[in-house]
Amino acid sequence: MFFDITLPLLVPAILSGMLLSFAMSLDDVIISIFVTGVNVNTLPIKVYTQIKTGVTPEINALCTLMLGATIILVVLSNVLGKVGKPRTGKQHKETAERSAAPVPAQPQ
Repeated sequence: MFFDITLPLLVPAILSGMLLSFAMSLDDVIISIFVTGVNVNTLPIKVYTQIKTGVTPEINALCTLMLGATIILVVLSNVLGKVGKPRTGKQHKETAERSAAPVPAQPQ
């Protein structure tokens, strides 16, 4: 019951939480600098220090990959969001006409 009903309903919320926490971790660089130790070098801190000292090609490639992954996720989200939506236009009108047709009575 959990895998058939509960988990499919929770997957969008779990994925949204993961993406939001990732975005927030990149946004809160200053907090990360104060909270982390001396020997810890997280991705936001690495990017921030590279911007101050000089950007290397590795950071440029990393930012390009992150931008590409974000664009792919947004497009995929839009495509998957439209899969379950009701049809509109000509297809929707034909479906409505078929469902409104009278059903022949069955003999008893």
